[in-house]
Amino acid sequence: MAFTAHALELPSDAHPGTATAIVHVAVHDEFAAAGEAWRHLEHVGLLTPYQRRAFAEPWWREIGRRQGITPLIAVGYGAHDEPAFLWPLGWRRRGTLTVAEPLGGKHANFHFGPWTDAALLAGRPTLDAALSGLRRAAPQVDVLALSNQAVEWRGRRNPFALLADALPSPSDAYRVRLDADPEAYLRRVLSHDARKQVRAKTRKFESMPGFQITRAAGPNETADLLEAFLRQKAAKFARMGVPDPFAAPGTRAFLDALAPASLDLYGLHAEGVPMAVFGGIGDGRRFSGMFMSYNACSHARLTPGYVLTAHVIADLCRRGYESFDLGVGEARYKAHFCNETENLIDVVMPLSIAGRLYAGADREARRAKRAVKRSPLLWNALTRLRRLCAA
Repeated sequence: MAFTAHALELPSDAHPGTATAIVHVAVHDEFAAAGEAWRHLEHVGLLTPYQRRAFAEPWWREIGRRQGITPLIAVGYGAHDEPAFLWPLGWRRRGTLTVAEPLGGKHANFHFGPWTDAALLAGRPTLDAALSGLRRAAPQVDVLALSNQAVEWRGRRNPFALLADALPSPSDAYRVRLDADPEAYLRRVLSHDARKQVRAKTRKFESMPGFQITRAAGPNETADLLEAFLRQKAAKFARMGVPDPFAAPGTRAFLDALAPASLDLYGLHAEGVPMAVFGGIGDGRRFSGMFMSYNACSHARLTPGYVLTAHVIADLCRRGYESFDLGVGEARYKAHFCNETENLIDVVMPLSIAGRLYAGADREARRAKRAVKRSPLLWNALTRLRRLCAA
């Protein structure tokens, strides 16, 4: 089912055929209806792997639908009926209001596009026309809440970063440029002592029976690594006193659906069990780490997750990837492997009069969350409180 906005007037500085001439915005509540535009934009546009249909659709089918989310896939078309952007959103009720958010939930580290390059170069006029079209095509939406928007992607600025409503996300992300030669990367990014530690710990694992580092190459290996990951992650979150997002209904089915075409899984094995698991998705140029876990056994002092991450990056260098990231959130090991901090923004925009109060409160909550995460004193106090609650 699709709802199409009325044709919009061209901005005064637009020319027919340019990306600023967003003629109409169509909103779909079925993935198949947006399929042709999605395929086109995945081929010619700029987007992160998290905005591919192969990620968004199984997430909604296995997780989002259980949470009461309805797809709201907005597609903007230019003067010649060519797709200029696609926003894979979903809406749900929060109290008496309807809030639209990106599909993917916390499993999607970044949000950007897909946009055509021409639409990105046009900047604010295209975005203003797109938002006007969304209001007309989806009048039921009170608030547009966009989390973890990448400020730029492959050198192109995110139009949402131009909005006055944009504010820094509570957490940053971590990325690094890769080299074709893994040793060149290690020498450039890791300190001499860190390289020595990786080599020394790798040798200790190599001395254990059954040592190997694998990249899952079939359903059985994939299932074994996913099972180990979920078990290890559940144990860690329990120790921390933090709710386990991977325990949500449908999460295992989502990861199973993602694995065959999109999800790369690596494992560090020793003594007959996976000591660490690493999972991520890529587009051939940039690889995004989604999750990592390790076995909290007597060998945890050898930091198997740290060792595995080093070997994953080395493999990505050999596979021709240009860049790598470890996703969103604070963790000391991320700064070891990634020497760039990637700024992200959140946009909480009221689309109706009723949504203004909600949007204002939501923005303040995000500012408070960022302040806590930026304060070692407050963050450590919160961490201790969580552990006490877990005990």
